[in-house]
Amino acid sequence: MQHLRSVQADKLLTVERGETSRLTAETQELAPVSTYIAAIAGQKVVVQKTMATEALLSEVLDDLALATPGGVRIETLSATVGAQDQQTQQKQTGTTITCPAPNPFVRTKSVGCVTLTGTATSRATVGLLVTRLGATGVFVSPYVTTTSTADGAKLTFTGSVAVTAHVYSNRYADIDALLAERSRR
Repeated sequence: MQHLRSVQADKLLTVERGETSRLTAETQELAPVSTYIAAIAGQKVVVQKTMATEALLSEVLDDLALATPGGVRIETLSATVGAQDQQTQQKQTGTTITCPAPNPFVRTKSVGCVTLTGTATSRATVGLLVTRLGATGVFVSPYVTTTSTADGAKLTFTGSVAVTAHVYSNRYADIDALLAERSRR
């Protein structure tokens, strides 16, 4: 009886060794697929991190247009949008984007700065622009640095406004959902 069990165990062991060899060969054959999948996962992370600070300048311009009252004309505009916060930007570039503000002692969370010059019909319309810029959600700490009335009835002004993280698209924040949606098409 013992001998019979030993023979059966040896046969089973031989079968399992053959199966192990077959599975090992298949695993080695599929190793490049595993490497490819790991590389794709790494690319997903790179895309998410890189695109996390993709700024939509169109949103800046749209909100600026909505905030600009009649009687104000923006002549020049310069926009700088950087890292999600000043600490992150400091780590990445060694500098931060500073934007003049009405109160230089209060730091506002911003990711960029828009400087602009323009003309207006009066100081009141410039004040209305400043008030509207502060209410959009995309801008914070609007500040007019100079106003002057050189020639004619037009008033010229120079100012700046800090840009908040609302300008980031975050379109690849949930890349898995985007890929799943694309595969359903």
